[in-house]
Amino acid sequence: MPYIFDPVSYAYIWYEEGQEPPQVGSGTDVIPGYSDYYYNANPNQPASQQQTAYAQSQANATVVNMDAPGYGQNTQPAVYNTSSTSTTSADQNAQNNAYEYLKRVFEGYGLGTLAPKILEYIQKGYDTDTIALMLQDTSEYKTRFKANDARRAAGVSVLSPAEYIALERQYRQLLSTAGLPEGFFDSHDDFTSWISGDVSPAEIQERVTMASQAIYSSDQNYVATLRSYGLGDGDLVAYMLDSKRALPLLQKTVRAAQIGAEASRNALGLNQARAEQFADLGVTQDQARSAYQTIGEILPTAEKLGRIHGESLGQSDLEDEMLGGSGLASAKRKRIAMKEASQFSGSSGVGSKALSGRTRSEY
Repeated sequence: MPYIFDPVSYAYIWYEEGQEPPQVGSGTDVIPGYSDYYYNANPNQPASQQQTAYAQSQANATVVNMDAPGYGQNTQPAVYNTSSTSTTSADQNAQNNAYEYLKRVFEGYGLGTLAPKILEYIQKGYDTDTIALMLQDTSEYKTRFKANDARRAAGVSVLSPAEYIALERQYRQLLSTAGLPEGFFDSHDDFTSWISGDVSPAEIQERVTMASQAIYSSDQNYVATLRSYGLGDGDLVAYMLDSKRALPLLQKTVRAAQIGAEASRNALGLNQARAEQFADLGVTQDQARSAYQTIGEILPTAEKLGRIHGESLGQSDLEDEMLGGSGLASAKRKRIAMKEASQFSGSSGVGSKALSGRTRSEY
């Protein structure tokens, strides 16, 4: 159902859907203080006459009383008919103006839940400046701007809400430009430690730049493997920028990528699921480096001897033995080596010595 705002009575007028809206004073938006301006601009027509004429001309319209209980609290506001002889007093107008102003200001802070408290303070007769100060003592306000407590304790100047929000906005823009993934540094709480420590946007920009440089100048096998596992540049920056925060989400993938990078370094392939399997077993990058060096050296011989002796012996078997600690895989390799040694009495050069790769426990 449509409404139109009347700046003279400072009330919302309801009219039937599809009908022409009733005639009101100039302006259709809520403008705090407009009613006082209107009266001052029309000194030849007393306020009482204005209200009487208005009520008579709008006898068939329904008006929402902005001063009624529940207004601005997501509840159905009370209504009255303009045929009533009641008029809005100057004090009521002032209260309505103050309520609307403060409600909008605190909604801008993300504190729209304080609207009932604002209304309560206005009804008790407090002015807007006093109410704004009193609201700073609420738990909602302290939680929203909680970095200010740490700043105060550290002897650093406390930020006004406008300064605080502007700083958050600058942080967010810098990190968004760096391409950080969703879930990293995109809420008020994420910036609390930085604001508490008086970290400037310039310093955050420097951290992001350093993180990006670290990624692009690091081991390309590692970076390429991470990207092949679905981690973009933003994810990598997030990990470098704050490893403690990123760790719960990226740790497994990062460890798997480290293992995969060592396989890649030795011209060996390794899919993500397989790498994560070894990561879950606690295989470190150093262990993977040593294992894949050995696997890279003996794999051609192992595959050849496996074919000769009718058994499959490939990369996965050697990985299971040297990274997974598999006794079965170790026994298979040794059995094939013994067959080769027995057949050629160790003279072939590709016998047990060639297949004596170390097991994971030896790394």
